[in-house]
Amino acid sequence: MSAPLLTDQAGPLLTSPGRRRAGLLVLATTTFVVVTTELLPVGLLTPISDDLGVARSRVGLLVTVYAFTVGLTAAPLTHWTAGWPRKRLYMTVSGVFSLGTVLSAAAESYPVLAIGRFLCGMAHGVFWSIVAGYAAALAPPGRSGRTTAAVFAGNSAALVLGVPLGTVLGGVVGWRGAFCAAAVLGLAALAAAQRFLPGIPHRPAPPQSTGPGGALRLPGLPRMVAATALLVLGHFTVYTYVTPPPA
Repeated sequence: MSAPLLTDQAGPLLTSPGRRRAGLLVLATTTFVVVTTELLPVGLLTPISDDLGVARSRVGLLVTVYAFTVGLTAAPLTHWTAGWPRKRLYMTVSGVFSLGTVLSAAAESYPVLAIGRFLCGMAHGVFWSIVAGYAAALAPPGRSGRTTAAVFAGNSAALVLGVPLGTVLGGVVGWRGAFCAAAVLGLAALAAAQRFLPGIPHRPAPPQSTGPGGALRLPGLPRMVAATALLVLGHFTVYTYVTPPPA
């Protein structure tokens, strides 16, 4: 992660409590949508495989491609967009993610679905690089940790509720219907963000900021990245491919 991210912290924004709560709800909802959409193919592995006529292992690769896209693009895209106004960047990233979700819902072939997932993956990494800073900026003085945890509860809700509900919905109306529902919720959150999220005062990155490559030279960081990669790889390998046998 590059040092310019630290420049997003401009202190609490001077906004009304009601607007602050609405902004935090928007962030939590978007977090829920992002994580739910990321993992939708996990619960819809068999319906997508049967509908598109591809092996389940190839459908599982939609999660793998997504993850590799996030891993390869998050740092350079975050570094490249470090000078953008935060609200403009948030709206752009959320818009690209919604576009990828709509494309996934409309996909009539595996390559088109893969392209939709690729777009979502590109937006995903940048989204996570700014959402915590946005939450902290909206927090009342002394409550940034609690506020950030509330926003990140959208992540937990996606794992506990979003993916199972998406699986059930996919069984009722088809896998495209599940992606459509995620797209509608994401677009609604995008419209609410335009209405309720305030702009964050942005300061230019300091001259000594390191780029994505320089960050990996920080002491201990490569080992931490490697350990995290192995942990997440093992977790999602099991999470993706464990599915009940066909009746």
